[in-house]
Amino acid sequence: MSFNIRYATAQDGHNHWDNRREAVLGCIRRINPDLLGLQECRLDGQIQDVMNDLHEYGWFGEPRGGESDSALEMTPVLYRRDRFQAIDNGNFWLSKSPTVSGSRSWGAWLPRTLTWVRLRDGERRLLFANTHFDHFPGKAREKSAEMVKTWTRNRSEDEACILTGDFNASKESEPYRILTDALPDPFRDPRLGERPAEGSFHGFGLLNSPLPIDWVLASSELIPQRAWVEEGRTEGDWLSDHHPVVVEFL
Repeated sequence: MSFNIRYATAQDGHNHWDNRREAVLGCIRRINPDLLGLQECRLDGQIQDVMNDLHEYGWFGEPRGGESDSALEMTPVLYRRDRFQAIDNGNFWLSKSPTVSGSRSWGAWLPRTLTWVRLRDGERRLLFANTHFDHFPGKAREKSAEMVKTWTRNRSEDEACILTGDFNASKESEPYRILTDALPDPFRDPRLGERPAEGSFHGFGLLNSPLPIDWVLASSELIPQRAWVEEGRTEGDWLSDHHPVVVEFL
């Protein structure tokens, strides 16, 4: 499951995090994902709100850093401890200096990161990664996609890979083409039959046709059984400015 939960300090009026928190957590509990990638989740209270409720999950994340008000935002990865054993984890910046906190390149407006955890599921190994690409027009998303593609291809041959994220790009874009060359899109797997709806970003209902900028991508050995965008609301209120994106694999 991939879910941009909208950062808690945003001045969103009625849609402020304090008013959405219980609905967001209720949605996650209802779907009950084994793996969860969050975007725009802040270290100064928001992740604590999440983990105080989701006790059965382990998590890892690092703030993206920098000098902006968004320096404490993360792309944390969560995994169910009753299914997975965490072997290793890490984080790197989508820049020419991937080990330097707060670094940014290629005209990116903000620092951007990829967070990952290596898991053991019985005899199987899985690399689960989560990211949030830059929103500013330019080359940053394409360069980030190339960087992530190379990184996923350098994983061990004996492990599958799942990548979640808010990519700030449509499925007709160059970043999508780059990444799906390495990790197919389960939403477009012909074994699912009719293609599911893909629109996820709606801006708290401002867009009649949500944009498909939140993706779940996975290596080909993982067979999708179901894929959908969770469009539910709570008593008429939006959970976030993005819908969660969910895939079930065999």
